[in-house]
Amino acid sequence: MRNKFILVLFFLFVGISPLFAAELSGTYNKNYTVKTEFNTISKGKTLRVTNGSTFTMTDAIVHGNIVVDKGSSLVAAKDGAGYLVFKQGTSVKGIDLYYKVRVSDDLVFTRKLPMTLDEVWKSGNQELIEWVGNIEFCYSSSLKGWVSINEIRFMNPFNENLYDNYDMVFTKSVSKVLETECRSLIVKNNSQVVILPKKDVFGTKVNESLIIESGSSLLGTGPDGHKLVLKKGIKIEGLPLYIRNNNTLVAADTITSDLWSLPALSENDYYTIAYKPELKCWFFEDVIVNDNDINPKEAVKEISYDTYDMVFTESVSKIIENECRSLTVKNKAQVVVLPNKDVWGTKINKSITIKSGSSLLGTDPDGHKLQLKKGIKIKGLPLYVRFNNELIAANSILSDLWKLPSFKQNDYVTVYYNPELQGWVFQDIIISEGDLSKSLKKKIDKLKKK
Repeated sequence: MRNKFILVLFFLFVGISPLFAAELSGTYNKNYTVKTEFNTISKGKTLRVTNGSTFTMTDAIVHGNIVVDKGSSLVAAKDGAGYLVFKQGTSVKGIDLYYKVRVSDDLVFTRKLPMTLDEVWKSGNQELIEWVGNIEFCYSSSLKGWVSINEIRFMNPFNENLYDNYDMVFTKSVSKVLETECRSLIVKNNSQVVILPKKDVFGTKVNESLIIESGSSLLGTGPDGHKLVLKKGIKIEGLPLYIRNNNTLVAADTITSDLWSLPALSENDYYTIAYKPELKCWFFEDVIVNDNDINPKEAVKEISYDTYDMVFTESVSKIIENECRSLTVKNKAQVVVLPNKDVWGTKINKSITIKSGSSLLGTDPDGHKLQLKKGIKIKGLPLYVRFNNELIAANSILSDLWKLPSFKQNDYVTVYYNPELQGWVFQDIIISEGDLSKSLKKKIDKLKKK
């Protein structure tokens, strides 16, 4: 088509036989089919189709005017069999023109021109004028109009919101990058959709509805992965959605029947939610509801950490959750626990397992702490306890330490990270010889000699 367009321009200048070209103008009140190619509608001339007639085009460069009366039509014999190019100053009435915008590698929007050609020429936007004046429009029977074969990439010359009527509907399980915006996001047919991160894009705006049908699921990769940005007031169905009440995540639908009526969600037009893979739920970022926001007549369902196991299989530096049943690091991963400004320590209730070749590190003694429930099982985590004024390895004597008075005082004991030892040290606990049984004293004497 591009080569054909170049030939058209050539023949317009040098002239060709009437057998192959024609100047189109006049009024057509009966069905008519152009038999020639490389046609023109000259400046000052008008092609008019009236009386319910159909004018079937091949090709034309339009410098003049086209008028198609109501009930009449200007078409091509088949899709792609005819094209029109509208030069500056052209006036067109009665036919629909469409343009294409590619917003990503796999998504193209086809939209009707939101301006008439007269409005384009009068806009004063030279870039827009030149772009429209060089589009080749081909006939589309599905659109019943003429659509650009030229594609705009990653920009919109008309500044339209292309996503106003765009619905993302998933009917099969898939892991993929989402578009930057949509009207609705729908997952159905028992599909599982995993949202992958997209470089340089923070999240996806959802403007009207977010619906996860029964048996389906919408998952992310983690709190630092791709977000969903919800317009205030949108319809939400089937999405496990939580909101923070003080330091506890609470199921949003148990707080109030009208989520968007909460005072905590009244300040902005959009709110961001992030995904917690370990709990398989989404939660509002940067939103905290206080006790006064919660309807006391509604049951508050807290997320239970009794069954939550924190498992790391890849090296990462991150803020970890504020509680778990067990913490495991494996596959030779190195996990660095970053400080959390809102939570000073993480409770661990059953076990810590650091597999051979793996490690769990902190940042410094003032960094994030671990709060160990008294009596938990610990394997592979370097632990130290202060005996008099000396730090000694505690792993081999841990079962004895749990029985000492200084460990019995509370249900949880805190450990902090010591970078020099590359291990964790019991905080605020000092044991002395007076605390020790004979058997424990012998064990500690052997440790001191190592």
